[in-house]
Amino acid sequence: MVKLVLIPAALITFFLVHSFSARADGKPPMAASRQLFSLQLSRNSNTVMYDANIGVNQKLNPEKPIDVYWIRHEEQGQRESLSKIQWKLAYGYTHTKTSADTYAVKINAFQDRAFHVEYNEGKAMALATIGGKKASLQKIFVQLDPNSFLIPKVQYVELFGTELQTNKPVYERILPK
Repeated sequence: MVKLVLIPAALITFFLVHSFSARADGKPPMAASRQLFSLQLSRNSNTVMYDANIGVNQKLNPEKPIDVYWIRHEEQGQRESLSKIQWKLAYGYTHTKTSADTYAVKINAFQDRAFHVEYNEGKAMALATIGGKKASLQKIFVQLDPNSFLIPKVQYVELFGTELQTNKPVYERILPK
């Protein structure tokens, strides 16, 4: 009788641990098929998520191709919408349709660099040039000056991704002008 109880308990524990195991950075895993990239600031572990906004027709929503929201790791890890000010001045975006299911996108606080969002065969990708190579953008990290309080001053921005041709990691650090 003890064996019959232990085996299901062990299997349930195994699946729970492997289904919800943390990523290398200690954060919970993220949905794979719609996730484009994340943006983190040096101030805390809260993360802005950029996911493909897929409609019932299995295409990017032409009005809003990207769903942008916070994951508040510093609180209870809850999902939270951006405020209107956060959208307009920082984490929101503008977009232009470039082909059937591809959009050119610029983040409001980072207008110098555009990337393309596409959704094909159930896979969403944010395509960018990182370190001079065509890549799938995975993460943006923004290092803020620790001495700037009311108006954050950016020291640098880092882009992390995977090169499309070789599938190897690529990286670029951008200094403010």
